[in-house]
Amino acid sequence: MQEKTLYVGTTEKGILAFDFANKTYQVFNTKNGLSSDFIYNMVKDDSGNIWAGMGMGICTISGNGNSQKKITIYGKANGIIGLESNSNAAYVDNEGRIWFGTTEGVSCYFPSAKTTKAEPISIVLESVKLFGGKEIDPKFYKQRAGWYDIPDVLNLPYRFNNISFAFQAITLSPLD
Repeated sequence: MQEKTLYVGTTEKGILAFDFANKTYQVFNTKNGLSSDFIYNMVKDDSGNIWAGMGMGICTISGNGNSQKKITIYGKANGIIGLESNSNAAYVDNEGRIWFGTTEGVSCYFPSAKTTKAEPISIVLESVKLFGGKEIDPKFYKQRAGWYDIPDVLNLPYRFNNISFAFQAITLSPLD
């Protein structure tokens, strides 16, 4: 199938898309959805989406034919390392992964991978203390329990109304 649209990244005007069939062009820039008008690199994925490394993140332009094009922006919240892309540092490998070189390292995106939500694998209560980090007097609980020796069946008088809890959580997903 012959390509119908030519995408050109610019240094100050965003992305220009020229449709050969209709002899029309469209401009994608900060006025209509991009996070930056400085385009450092562009590649096309296996589904025909255009990926662009910009001065402030990475974007995709998707939509086929005359349909409305959709712009999606990816940044640090999406796991992108560094917001500013490097010139000509984008690549689609044989498995469809998209690699972007940024000023702070390399980011890889696999479009066919299933999206998951970052959730802690486990949460552990490490300590319970009174205001100011004071240990709780043993007369206010029956025993200590758990790996972290936490007071069990705690019964505090009303004047001890300021307690703190220390937790630890483990996750395998990056968090900001």
